[in-house]
Amino acid sequence: MAVALLAATMDETKLYAWFLGPKAENAEILEKLVLEALRDCVFWRRNFHPEDDTLITERIKRQDDFQDSLALLRQEFLTLLANLKRDVPFYSPRYIGHMLGDQLLPAIVAYFAAMLHNPNNVSLEASPITTQYELEAAQQLAQLMGWTEPSWGHLTSGGTIANFEALWVARNLRYYPLAARAAAHELGLRDVPFTLPNGKRGNLPDEQDDWVLLNLTTDEVLGLRQKLCATLAARAPQMPAAEIAAHIDQHVARHSLSGKGIQQFFRDTPCAPGRVFIPATAHYSLQKIVEALGLGKQQLELVPVDKHFRMDVDALSGKLHWCAREHIPVIAVVSVLGTTEEGAVDQVHKVVELKTALQRQGLTFYHHCDGAWGGYIRSLFYDATGKAITTPSAIREITHAWPPDEVFASFAAVPQVDSVTIDPHKLGFIPYPCGALVFRHAAAKDLISTDAPYIFHG
Repeated sequence: MAVALLAATMDETKLYAWFLGPKAENAEILEKLVLEALRDCVFWRRNFHPEDDTLITERIKRQDDFQDSLALLRQEFLTLLANLKRDVPFYSPRYIGHMLGDQLLPAIVAYFAAMLHNPNNVSLEASPITTQYELEAAQQLAQLMGWTEPSWGHLTSGGTIANFEALWVARNLRYYPLAARAAAHELGLRDVPFTLPNGKRGNLPDEQDDWVLLNLTTDEVLGLRQKLCATLAARAPQMPAAEIAAHIDQHVARHSLSGKGIQQFFRDTPCAPGRVFIPATAHYSLQKIVEALGLGKQQLELVPVDKHFRMDVDALSGKLHWCAREHIPVIAVVSVLGTTEEGAVDQVHKVVELKTALQRQGLTFYHHCDGAWGGYIRSLFYDATGKAITTPSAIREITHAWPPDEVFASFAAVPQVDSVTIDPHKLGFIPYPCGALVFRHAAAKDLISTDAPYIFHG
């Protein structure tokens, strides 16, 4: 990530120190850093309770069984190295067959060093250091997208999992108000205010029109939990805040789509199946994700693209207006920052404008941006002081021609979407597997989070 962030201000020569190089020109640097990491780990192990007995003694190392295993290890390792030479020369400027290039030296040595410690970022108890690093990296990516706290994100194994999680959140978010209303009724909560996209006010327990609740904005839906908690706290001031939150979550879950399951939820709450709209050039993973989430491939709408392979926003507008007329819920619209095959950049700014216009007509949707390929290009949209630039002229001083005004407007509109997928293993020059997902709102994670008995922190 550091190279991407500094690319606009660092000349080419400075960047050379960050890569191994097509001829392994920095091999000595890499060797020293890897050896330093190994020696540091060895020193740590040898000095952790030095009074403990040595398990693998020199006598054991001289035994035949040990030597046989060692010989097998060496032979198989040499075989592996020989086979790896048949791999693709992705490090070479001559090779442009796939969307990856040479890896960052800091990434290689950090990956090697962390691997020796084998962290498990599921909890702070298992990985007190790397979990903090992950949260810091996610916050940096969120800032790169133009968001400040309380945004949230985390690393994944790749863009597919990141896109899956984003649509998982979008699905649960769209139907959350219906579950919140049922929970309010069950708890006898009579005053839970909400605001419609057109600015009008409503009261959740009194709202009988499901279509209204299915079209609250992302911000409004994510605020319902806090409003439920506040209403319950006013009625039971002696109840601790943590107990109130747990009580609300328990009742909402009892009525939610994720709690009931799709069959039971739609049996109890009849409404048309929600749609997901993606450009025809979108990554194939999105089709698998819709099926895995139980939404059904028939609910996935492929939007035609224009002559530049960008999603045709006029065609999208027509489909969304039809959904508004027919009262078809729209779960999400996905725009793409750099398609896999063509490198096309969807007109994110026009999708944002369309969303704003449709909200005034009573239809809204979750807007996810698949920036797996092009998300890091947002690094060019900041000056040396970290301030967002407002015109493409500063970037064109570096690239000479890119970006066109339309592409600049698309990247500039990213802060207005709800979530972004970014793949560090692409333009972040990080080793596989590594993806990332960032949300504009930290509360989005509550829609899919699950407590585990061995995790003791938030």
